[in-house]
Amino acid sequence: MKDAISLADAIIKSDSSGDKATLTPCVQEYEEDMFQRAKQASAMTYEMMSLMFFTQGAPVAHLDRFVIAAMSDAVPWYVLPLLSRLASLYFWYLRRFGLTMRMGRKKAPVPVST
Repeated sequence: MKDAISLADAIIKSDSSGDKATLTPCVQEYEEDMFQRAKQASAMTYEMMSLMFFTQGAPVAHLDRFVIAAMSDAVPWYVLPLLSRLASLYFWYLRRFGLTMRMGRKKAPVPVST
C-alpha cells in the first residue's frame, strides 16, 4: 500500500507542475525510495529464513532471534537491546520448562465408538 500511495504522490507532484517532462524524475525518485525499502525487506526475509530453515535445532532453538529479527524494523533502535533481552529470557524460560517437550508430544488417539 505504501508503494501505491508513494507512486500516486509522485504522479500528482509531476502533474501539478503542468510539465510532462517532470514525470520521469518524480518516478525515478519514487523508485529509488522503493528499492531501498525492498533491499531492507529482502535482507530481513533472508535472515528470518536462515534462522527458520538452516540453523541447527530450528525453529524451537532460535525463536528469540526470529522474534527480534521480525521486530527490528517496528521498534526504535534504543528499544532493541531491551527487546532482545526480554525475548531471550522469555524463550529460554519456555525451552527450560517444557516447550520442546510439548511440541514433540503426540496426541493420544481418539477411541472410536461402534
